[in-house]
Amino acid sequence: MATWGPLRGEYVQVRELAATLRAIADQRGQTVRGLAQKIPHSRSVISANLNGSRRPGWPFVEAFLVACAGRDGQALDVLRAKVRPLWEAADPDRATLLPVPVETVAEEHAGQVVPAEVRQWVALLAEVAGRQQVLARAQLAVSRHQALSTGLLQMLQQLADAVAELTQERDTLRGERDSLLAERRQHTDLEGDLNRIRHELQDTQRRLEAAEQLYEQTSRRLDQSERQRAQAERLKDQALQQVQTLLRTLDAPPSLTRGVPSPPEPGQAREKLMDSFDQQAGNEILSRLDDVLADEAAGLSGLRRDLADTSTSAATTVSGGGDRDDPHASAPAVRLSGRDIPAGDQDARRDVPAGDQDAPDTALTWPDSIWTAPAGGPAHRVVMVGFTPQFGLLIVAVIVVAAIITGVIVAWQLYDPDRLTRTTNPVTALAFSPDGKLLAIATDGNTIQLWDPQTRLQVGTELSGHAYGVNALAFSPDGKLLASAGDDQTVRLWNPATGRPVGDPLTGHTGIVTTLAFSPDGKLLASAGGYNSNTAEADDTTVRLWDPANGQPVGDPLTGHTASAQALAFSPDGKLLASGSGDNPYSSRDTTTRFWDLVTREPGGVPLVGHSLPVFALAFSPDGKLLASAGDAGREASIRLWDPVGRQPVGAPLKGHTGVVEDLAFSPDGKLLASAGDDSLRLWDPGTRHQLALLAHSQISSVDALAFSPDRKTLAYGGYSNYEGHRGLVRLVDVSSWRDLS
Repeated sequence: MATWGPLRGEYVQVRELAATLRAIADQRGQTVRGLAQKIPHSRSVISANLNGSRRPGWPFVEAFLVACAGRDGQALDVLRAKVRPLWEAADPDRATLLPVPVETVAEEHAGQVVPAEVRQWVALLAEVAGRQQVLARAQLAVSRHQALSTGLLQMLQQLADAVAELTQERDTLRGERDSLLAERRQHTDLEGDLNRIRHELQDTQRRLEAAEQLYEQTSRRLDQSERQRAQAERLKDQALQQVQTLLRTLDAPPSLTRGVPSPPEPGQAREKLMDSFDQQAGNEILSRLDDVLADEAAGLSGLRRDLADTSTSAATTVSGGGDRDDPHASAPAVRLSGRDIPAGDQDARRDVPAGDQDAPDTALTWPDSIWTAPAGGPAHRVVMVGFTPQFGLLIVAVIVVAAIITGVIVAWQLYDPDRLTRTTNPVTALAFSPDGKLLAIATDGNTIQLWDPQTRLQVGTELSGHAYGVNALAFSPDGKLLASAGDDQTVRLWNPATGRPVGDPLTGHTGIVTTLAFSPDGKLLASAGGYNSNTAEADDTTVRLWDPANGQPVGDPLTGHTASAQALAFSPDGKLLASGSGDNPYSSRDTTTRFWDLVTREPGGVPLVGHSLPVFALAFSPDGKLLASAGDAGREASIRLWDPVGRQPVGAPLKGHTGVVEDLAFSPDGKLLASAGDDSLRLWDPGTRHQLALLAHSQISSVDALAFSPDRKTLAYGGYSNYEGHRGLVRLVDVSSWRDLS
């Protein structure tokens, strides 16, 4: 749930509209940061339009509703039909003035402003969403069984071919045996050949019987899968009827996890069809399928219970819609990248389509072992295997199908060895302490967490003090201070050893504090102002310098930007401060990078111009010879490298991100440049300007923050998560494990 500020404004209907839009965002699990990634408005504009001080334009409301509804067209129709009258009633020419003096409505009481009938249909809409989750689970169950049946049919066909081939092999051997028996009467030296043929015949007969047995067992599993699929189809139809009934009420238009044997060593490929290796693998698959079918039966029982609960109690449906403990409730697409697959292995790093049996073996490259812990069950070990050339296609196909069904193929989903923590709110900032023993994590909430990256344990309690979201973090060079910048227009200093604040908050900014940075010697702290929620006042476009020793400002604010500064970076020698500006991802007002002479406190030369949209991140290379800037948006998003002395671009822009690039960082040795944006983190070679690696995670829809550890071995990154119940995720990636990057 987003952290909203107090409601303001003098019109009753405008406040009701704002409170309603906030309620919709909360019901649909949207935050201001998440909305800013989906609609052409910055977080500051979104906050201003939802604080009740003014009626937002309908284009904004339409974009807001589309973002909240997502791909749910029926929900969007409901939202439009219900919100439009509220928006029209909020016209200042028709709206009712509040009694004077106008009082603000605290966040905890904002929901009381929403009219009762509006609260009713918002709750009913949440009920629809819950039923749609049940419907989606039923549809997913149908799809899983279709995939399972397809895999089993292919396995049956392969086994039928194996039976036919082995039968022919057996008959051929019988013919050779009979011929040798006939010739043995004249040639006594044929006894050795005859014994060999007898041995081969016995071996072939055993393999044939094993294939026939596997065929029979597979047929039984197929029958069971088909029966379950029929049940899932019936449950899906029942869930669909319930959703349609609720929509009519709203007046809306209907619109394999145990170990399998290890593969043969390279150069030891087996040639016998259905040998002991294939038999063991086949039996393991059938055992795994038994587990899958048992799980599916339990899942169908759960669906039946949920649907029955819906028929008897709508309240139970609202609170229980969408089983969070269902391991099959979400099956995101697999993207194999990052630590598990070396960045240079292009075949292994590409996406692997589910069920693509024609994909080359290199596309199925996992770690030797992955430990998974499905909900409600023990952890199991999964080892990817290879098989005989004749039988390999069958086994790989069925393993892929079974893995998709159980979810074990999603190595970054069910078990994520690099995950540090999940957070309730989206992650906005990360910072390593200079000794690498602490990692500070800030979120869109108002708290900061400290973690030990070695033990993966949280250190102490959360640092609380900011009234609203925290936008930036920075450790002092000696590690004795941690600075944080917040939406409450303050900069706060903390003692990371005790978790206590140091002195009073640093005040002076008239807007949110967007970013901050310590100078290399630790004697200066720079901060930048941003959006001002008071519509009667201008946004803060200043950069301020502070003495962290006493919390006092150093000189007058640095002025020159005509839009809010979004990024700050000190040069390694401490002589220059760079600041990048811009209002929001789609505004072209002042998208420059400016330099400030820290001795004279004056602008240091001509600003850098190259980005057509705001500059959201800056980073100096450790030797100070390069400055990286990230700007623009959408498919035009780019990272530019500059010569900070000559003030000229170095090479062509680095492109690849498809959304706003929120953060940049050079590795401590300067050999890597990391960029965070859209749904991925990318690593670049600043010398060749080539992309080295792409890290994507199925549960992170927006990567907003990153940080290198001082020893360069670990890269932390995090952002907005689409995992139910958690809106933030932080991962620690071992950079040294990538052979092309170490």
